[in-house]
Amino acid sequence: MKKPTPIRLTSLILAVASVVLLYAVQGPEGRRPASAIPRPKEGTPFLYFETANASSLPDLLKAAAAFRWEDDDRLRRLSALLNNSREAAGLITVEKNLFHLQLAVKMSRDFEGPPMDSDTDLAAPYLYGGDEAPLYCDAKGGITMFATRYDKLQEMGRILDDRSRTFKNAPELDRRSSNRLLISDGGYLSGIASIQGLPASKGTVYLSAAWHEGSRGGGIKWKIYGLSGVLPQGVLKRFKKASWCGEICFPEPLVAAIGVNIPELPDSSGLMNAEGLLSPFGASVEKIGKMLPGPCVLSLSGRSKFLVFSLPGLLMELPGRGQGGMDFIDQFWRTERGNLVPEVEKLEGFPSGGTSLIPFSILAAANPQTVRLGLIDRDALKSDNHHHIGYYAPSLSGLKEAFLWGYVDLEKFDTALKALLRTGRVAGKMGMDIKMSATSLLMITDLLEGVKSIVMLMTGPGEGMLEWTRIPRHDHTQAQDHESAGGN
Repeated sequence: MKKPTPIRLTSLILAVASVVLLYAVQGPEGRRPASAIPRPKEGTPFLYFETANASSLPDLLKAAAAFRWEDDDRLRRLSALLNNSREAAGLITVEKNLFHLQLAVKMSRDFEGPPMDSDTDLAAPYLYGGDEAPLYCDAKGGITMFATRYDKLQEMGRILDDRSRTFKNAPELDRRSSNRLLISDGGYLSGIASIQGLPASKGTVYLSAAWHEGSRGGGIKWKIYGLSGVLPQGVLKRFKKASWCGEICFPEPLVAAIGVNIPELPDSSGLMNAEGLLSPFGASVEKIGKMLPGPCVLSLSGRSKFLVFSLPGLLMELPGRGQGGMDFIDQFWRTERGNLVPEVEKLEGFPSGGTSLIPFSILAAANPQTVRLGLIDRDALKSDNHHHIGYYAPSLSGLKEAFLWGYVDLEKFDTALKALLRTGRVAGKMGMDIKMSATSLLMITDLLEGVKSIVMLMTGPGEGMLEWTRIPRHDHTQAQDHESAGGN
């Protein structure tokens, strides 16, 4: 018998090693987690995701918990398991006002024990959890599957076998990254638009996105499909880009800011619901409807006073409103509410309106270039205390044209929110009813724990990007220790 040559032996070893490696990475038959996720029926709202790093998924599941599974122990169990996983794919659907989760993962090879062994097929599905919050689990063909309903788990097993109805060939799915997601509104947008009287057609809108993440932060880019099939071109054309080249600056400290180009409405009917909110300005709905369309910047910046309380300032700026903006401000100070103010101090560079400190810090001023409205201290408006948005968010530096952009400093936002809550509690003890519900905002800050800042940019209504930076781990640990010490 002929002995194998060293070259043939080496080739054989390499071939065997390649097969073993392929099996270890993809499992039997080259299966991937995405092969076990079924595409929902038409008209079902869903969020589908794929990732090459399953350990990043707990944040996504935690966000889902904010809407439905807030006190669900299943998420805590899944979070621990995903830290021992590699790639994953999952689906969150809304059916009959209930949220359902289907998740498929490849476990790390060094993670042992049933039912999570990636190379073990289970004889029967495993109930991971109690009857009140069940999480069904099964392992098949190198893929470990989870579902919040038994029939959903069975469906995943069938899909894995026949490979039908998956997202593999979904035309809307972003292929630029191994981390991607697809969201469907299930036709809700067209339904809402029709109820509001818009000439909308029946159809589904999809948001397709790809994201990346590292130790210092990450980013996500998205594109929306189907808008043109649901909303008429005449409606979509109203959502235009605006020029943001002007010197729009913000007083220190800047907590958050958002800029949007307010579209023109075909008539003033859309403003009628806001008539009670706008009535203090002393202008008719028609006049407000003429002044509002165009660039608008809202910010939580500077400082303001409410009685003895020091609070973040609230500032709105409407650039390019001309004489109409100045007339609007003059009308504001002539209203009954304006007459209650003992004195209006003129603001340098603004011939119309000014500021008042009683009963709280009020700003309503205008010049031919811009209108400024807000609850903010006069001292915060000094020009030497201002910075352009690029100073806070380098990715928005040189911002020229966009439909919408935004920035938030999560550390400052958390501090500002706590100040508002303290004010509400103290004012309540003084017999003042300040309606303030910050539960949702507190939940958001909890979800974004460890994130320092967020920047968003939409060049149009159908596409955009979002970036976030993380607090350095050392600084984040120190902040947590300081907060714990303050609470004791």
